[in-house]
Amino acid sequence: MIEISVIIPTYNREKTLALAIRSVLEQTYPVYEVLVCDDGSTDNSENIVLAFNDPKVKWITGPPSGRPAVPRNRGIKLSKGEWIAFLDSDDSWSAEKIEKQLELSIGKNCYAVCSNAFRLVRGLENQLYFKHVNPIITFDDLIFINKIICSSALIHSSVIKKVGFFREELNFSDCDDYSYWLKTATYTNWAYCHEGLVNYRDDPKNSLRSESRSEKEQKLTVLEDYLQYNKNQTSKEYNSAKKAYLKLIEENEIDFIQRFKNFFS
Repeated sequence: MIEISVIIPTYNREKTLALAIRSVLEQTYPVYEVLVCDDGSTDNSENIVLAFNDPKVKWITGPPSGRPAVPRNRGIKLSKGEWIAFLDSDDSWSAEKIEKQLELSIGKNCYAVCSNAFRLVRGLENQLYFKHVNPIITFDDLIFINKIICSSALIHSSVIKKVGFFREELNFSDCDDYSYWLKTATYTNWAYCHEGLVNYRDDPKNSLRSESRSEKEQKLTVLEDYLQYNKNQTSKEYNSAKKAYLKLIEENEIDFIQRFKNFFS
């Protein structure tokens, strides 16, 4: 049996946390552990987790940070599974999510897997989030646009060890996951399942990333981070990232001289 660690970062989500945990425990492919990583909640979240009285479900305390990367990283440090899955505490999974993703990882020979999701927004409950995504998501695909929903991500621990941790700095609060997925794609393609295996609550006002910048600013941050992460200027990924970065600067008439000094000098 392959051991799966599930990391659930949370902050004051007493209304949705139990549903998220139950959806993990009811998987047709049993998970090894569920690490509920708190970001300083002041509601009844801890008691909800402890009420499960299940040795698989662990409450991991932590001080408030307001940044989703912090509790996720805490979970990564403590996880013991061969594969690591991420689930936001206001989302939930279909019962066959893990089973189908493991099968897909073998069939596509990928060490990272994601899927489509149903949006939990009034009037859109039965609609899939993405209309079309290639069955294999490559590094170059991710540079173009992020089509990986965090609560659908399942990554092998060998890749996690290479990538490291999510960026915890404040300017990554709205794009730390995108940055992480792009780095992951340096080592493996992502297998994608078009089926909606996640119920995704698209509610930014009540999320840990309540104040988001424009997509342009987020993408600039992600690409700059990647160029610093992968300084191998002869690699295909570095050259693709640099090309996308320079194009974004040119299209948006951004002060290239200052950016160049910061990231290419």
